[in-house]
Amino acid sequence: MKNNMSTEVKLCKSCVRNINSKYVPSSNGECGYCQKFHEYEKNLKGRLKKIKGNFSKELIGIKGKGDYDCLVMVSGGKDSIMALYKIKKETKLRLLAYTIDNGFEPVQAIENIKNAVEKLEIDWIFDKPAYMLKTIKAILQEKVEISLCRFCACMIVNRAVNIAHSLQIPCIITGWSKGQSDKEPSRFPLWNISEEKIDELVKKYPFMKRIGLYKDEKEKLMSKYGIKVISPWIFEKRDNVRNMKILVSELGWKKTVYSYPRNSTSCYLNLLQVILSRKYFGYTHYDCEESMLVGYEEKTRKQAISTNNMDINITLVNQVLKKLELKPKDIGLSVADIKKYSKFYY
Repeated sequence: MKNNMSTEVKLCKSCVRNINSKYVPSSNGECGYCQKFHEYEKNLKGRLKKIKGNFSKELIGIKGKGDYDCLVMVSGGKDSIMALYKIKKETKLRLLAYTIDNGFEPVQAIENIKNAVEKLEIDWIFDKPAYMLKTIKAILQEKVEISLCRFCACMIVNRAVNIAHSLQIPCIITGWSKGQSDKEPSRFPLWNISEEKIDELVKKYPFMKRIGLYKDEKEKLMSKYGIKVISPWIFEKRDNVRNMKILVSELGWKKTVYSYPRNSTSCYLNLLQVILSRKYFGYTHYDCEESMLVGYEEKTRKQAISTNNMDINITLVNQVLKKLELKPKDIGLSVADIKKYSKFYY
């Protein structure tokens, strides 16, 4: 397995991407992604300015043919639960909360959702498909050099779209931020997988047919069913201080004891994913997300560094491997790798 990261991490002077990664082009201390962003910055920010405050307009005319108008995907994190709260309080839409557990969700994240749906009186589906664990284990054993989040994201969205279709729900709401677009270019090396490799995986593991791995597969499915997926945080700038006050005081929200990035509610599988991404690519998709938030001026570079600059909890990583009945060597990692890539000081 290749090591694509220099021992020393060197950050782009404008964002938090590691310019010592061979996947991050750079010149004069700045990554090529920031240079490209600067080139189109006026147009990109102009588009966001144009749609700012128009989230409510996106919801006009939405009416499900069944019992619900919107399926709201909630992970237990502050952004998705705040999206649920916002739509409940500001519209008369009939909501269905939806959570998919890959087997590694923190207990506190699930508690946050339970508290929210009970206090807001919203129906909730807690979904835990068995094929998710099987898929994750297979990808790890096959040593596919790709972010594990790429597979989970496909499984989650694909399943949500199919459930929305089965319940005749025309709209899916997420808590995705401006930094979480899968079209963001520095994410491509971590996200890309050839059609040939997908064919090979699907042939070997038939259960993978249902997770929507092929290029544009989920977009085609949404188009086929007439379902749109939107997030309020694309249209609006998050007021994290205000939102946190609401979540804590009205919904009893609590942060998880440990998560990566800092103050998130990411699943524990994510910890293993971070180690693998650092080894394969020299950075993770969280570096991409935080860098985009810096570009869009939702965060300062200093805040982004603080968010991502923390050790990975090796004990939790070993618990993930144990649950999957895997050893580090089964997935191409050594004990030294885990120790090395669990630390990522900027």
